[in-house]
Amino acid sequence: VRATAEALGGSTHAFTTHDETVFEAVVAARYAPAMVTALGRALLAPSLDATFIADTKRQVGAEVQAALRDPTRAWLNLWAHNAFGDNPYGRSIEGDPADVDRLGADKIARFLAEWYRPAHVTVVIVGDFSPDAILPALDASWSGTDEPRARPENPPRVIAGARVARHS
Repeated sequence: VRATAEALGGSTHAFTTHDETVFEAVVAARYAPAMVTALGRALLAPSLDATFIADTKRQVGAEVQAALRDPTRAWLNLWAHNAFGDNPYGRSIEGDPADVDRLGADKIARFLAEWYRPAHVTVVIVGDFSPDAILPALDASWSGTDEPRARPENPPRVIAGARVARHS
């Protein structure tokens, strides 16, 4: 996804909270269909080769270590644990470095198959584009899945001069 966005002159960003994982991509409107297709394929048919997993584990491990050294993050984690106990909200978003080390392709694939499915994904696209150009890209990115896709009840509409389409 990053390589696609950069090839199109754009950028990507991802973050996780207790409630969601967000993948963002910023590209020129004319490249939105290609970026939507790349994001959909990455979510529904990710590359889990050993090099990708090792690189990602190193990156995530470094992020976890940085979070553990951050006094504000430590205070927030302590507060959350005291407020929520063993509830998932009482756990650190970053997790434990040992947990990252234990992740393997099989465990990651099972998690993705369970949670990264069309019924669990909301796509929000903002920009100067034609919804008629985006919706086919959304449909194409979900092709090959057996799960039905929800369609918007209302057609895309114009809000404050920007076209908005919702497809989940």
